Amino acid sequence: MALLLALVLAFGQDSVDRILAEAFAKYRAGEYAAARDLYTRAVEAGADGGEVRYNLGNCEARTGNWPAALAEYRRAQAFLPRDADVRHNIEVARRKLGLPTPSPGLTDTLRAFLSGFTRGELLRAALVAEALFFAALAWRTLRPSGLARALSVGSGCALLASLALLGHEIFFRSARPRAVVLAEAPARSEPRADREELFRLRPGEELRILGSEGEWVRVEAPGRGVGWLPAEAVERI
Repeated sequence: MALLLALVLAFGQDSVDRILAEAFAKYRAGEYAAARDLYTRAVEAGADGGEVRYNLGNCEARTGNWPAALAEYRRAQAFLPRDADVRHNIEVARRKLGLPTPSPGLTDTLRAFLSGFTRGELLRAALVAEALFFAALAWRTLRPSGLARALSVGSGCALLASLALLGHEIFFRSARPRAVVLAEAPARSEPRADREELFRLRPGEELRILGSEGEWVRVEAPGRGVGWLPAEAVERI
C-alpha cells in the first residue's frame, strides 16, 4: 500500500513538473495565454508557491489582465514577502491600473513590517524564542546572576513579540482575507443589485473580505467604508 502511494505521488509530481516545464517553454516562446493556462493547471494540481504565482502574474500582465496580475503578485508575496522583483512588479501593476502610490506613513510602515514574514518564518522564530527563554530560565535557576536574569527577561520579551506577530498572522490576516477588485463595481448597502450604491471600486483596488452571503461578499475598502460586492468582481488573495 505504501509503495502504491509513493508511486502515485511520484507520478503526480512528474506530471506537475511536465506542466511547469511546458508552461515555461510557452512563456519563452511568447505564447502568454497558453502559458497562463498551463500555470493555472499546475496550481490546480498542487504546484503552489512563490515562483509559480510570480510566473502566473507575469503571464496575466503580458496578456494585459493587470488586476489578475496584481492578485497573483500579491499571492507570490505571501510566499516571498521580501523579494525585490515581486515588490517591483506589484508597483508596476498598480501604476498600470492608475492606482495612487502614497508616501508611506507610520501605519503603512508598520503594516509592511507585519507582512514582511511568512507564517512559517514566524512559527520558527516563536519556537526558537521559546527554546531560548526556557534555557535562560534554567540557567537563572541553576546559576543565578545578573547576566542570567537579563537573558531571561530579554528572551521572554522576544518570545512575547514573536507570539504577537504569529497571532496577528493567524487570527487577523486569516480572519479577514484580502482581495483584489477585478472589474469596476459599485459597493451596495446590502447584498442585492437594487440596493443603494455606497461607493464605486476600480479594478486593482485591494480590500478586506469581512464575510459573504450567497453570491455576494462584504468588503472593507481602506478609506472608503464597508459594502457588498458581487463575488465574481473580486479575486481572493
